[in-house]
Amino acid sequence: MKKKILFILICLFLLNPVLAKENQFFAGMRNERYAFIGLQTKYRFGIALENSVLVQKPKIQYVRFSPYYLQEFSFGLNLSYALYGGFRYDLDFFDLGARLNAEYLLHNQYFHLLGIFQPFYDSDLGTELTYLAGFRTFFLKEIGFQGVIKNLPEYRKSEHRVALGLIFKTERLSVLPEISTPLDGQSPLTRVSVSFLYSLPF
Repeated sequence: MKKKILFILICLFLLNPVLAKENQFFAGMRNERYAFIGLQTKYRFGIALENSVLVQKPKIQYVRFSPYYLQEFSFGLNLSYALYGGFRYDLDFFDLGARLNAEYLLHNQYFHLLGIFQPFYDSDLGTELTYLAGFRTFFLKEIGFQGVIKNLPEYRKSEHRVALGLIFKTERLSVLPEISTPLDGQSPLTRVSVSFLYSLPF
């Protein structure tokens, strides 16, 4: 009960209209499994809160806190640096990690190179060094295509996969439906998932 109250209080803090006047609020869903909300300051520092509330019973839900910093360069390179920590409500496991996101924009922002490096520790699975490498291209202003190769966990366990998807993007909303298929025998499953991000500009 205490953890649920803490989660609600944090949500109310992030949604505070006073904070929203000088900061950016965002919310969304990752891999149809993890709902998240967050707040980013005008100085590019932010914090995100993620929870598996959509797919699991309260006792076994997973919650993650992640402070981060964004850095943008004039030649088209965008970086984000994040630390995170998470745990299941019944304390069955916890994890800690760091994440570096890189995106390089080419050809008037219509072609993007993508990269992620994410080392982490899981109390059951041990230490993992994971990555994502790929591209994103927009053949129309608001519609694009993305292809990546990765061993970045989609849920919890690291898996070597290739993922292809379409991107639908407006000023405030970005939606990514994708198909992910394994490259090794660790998992025979091909997954279809949807992620989205909604943000309110400064």
